[in-house]
Amino acid sequence: WAQQLDGRGARVDLEAEKLAIVVNRGVADGTVQITADSLNALGAESLFLGGHRSTSGDTTNLLVSASKVKVGEGVVLDVPELLLGARDEVRVASGAHIGASGKASDAANNYTLQGNGALLQLSGGGPVQITRTNANGTTGDLYIEQGATLTASGSMYLESSHGI
Repeated sequence: WAQQLDGRGARVDLEAEKLAIVVNRGVADGTVQITADSLNALGAESLFLGGHRSTSGDTTNLLVSASKVKVGEGVVLDVPELLLGARDEVRVASGAHIGASGKASDAANNYTLQGNGALLQLSGGGPVQITRTNANGTTGDLYIEQGATLTASGSMYLESSHGI
């Protein structure tokens, strides 16, 4: 993770082919499991789960590397900014509560992505612009299961090259 030199809070980017945010880690099944409590405890201003980012001026390029990102049942995660990105599937399970509140800097409010995929962005800050290029729409699904809760004190963006 990186503490920003311009006074912004820490940004944390986590990459894995398959990533699951869970209440408790379970049996190893080829998915990297990380607990919501450990993510909340980081105190990061911004979490990007499913890839990494690079910033140039006021534009942040989101480089998505995960095929799947799942927020599991019973997860409670709240940070100033949360980004979930995957090439094939982003899923928020029934009973999960994810949100964004608190101070979120508006310094990087333009995001770019390339290729197929899905992105969910929640922020305690102002609205963002997200631009996806070079997508043909054959993959990239975003699933918000019935009973899941998404909250944002500032802005919320749900985007997919295939389906929501």
